[in-house]
Amino acid sequence: PLESLTLTLLRGKETLCNKTFTGEKNDTQGATATHKGMAHREDGRHNFSCHARLDLSSRGGAIFHQVSEPQMLKVYEPTPDNQMVVIISVVSVLLFLFVTSILLCFILGQHWRQRRMGAYGVQDA
Repeated sequence: PLESLTLTLLRGKETLCNKTFTGEKNDTQGATATHKGMAHREDGRHNFSCHARLDLSSRGGAIFHQVSEPQMLKVYEPTPDNQMVVIISVVSVLLFLFVTSILLCFILGQHWRQRRMGAYGVQDA
């Protein structure tokens, strides 16, 4: 009977999740307890396990305990993406060169236009 079952998920001796099945109907699928959380670097040093406690004392039975085999969590940290740094640097340099060339073209074009048109004085008649 699931109504007498308690599942506890543990990280070392710390309780992560505690689920008691109260008022549940008999389930042939079994019982599941789920804990969602962010893995941290220090989690790789802990054992994770599940403790099941089935209390049949209300039905004249005993209390049964079962603990799963401890499992170690493997935590992988993302490595810095050096390729992305190189791409951003190259794009930044190319953008700087493009903007500089546009500004130089504008300045030289204005200078050339001014020399071509010259400064002509107008005299009164």
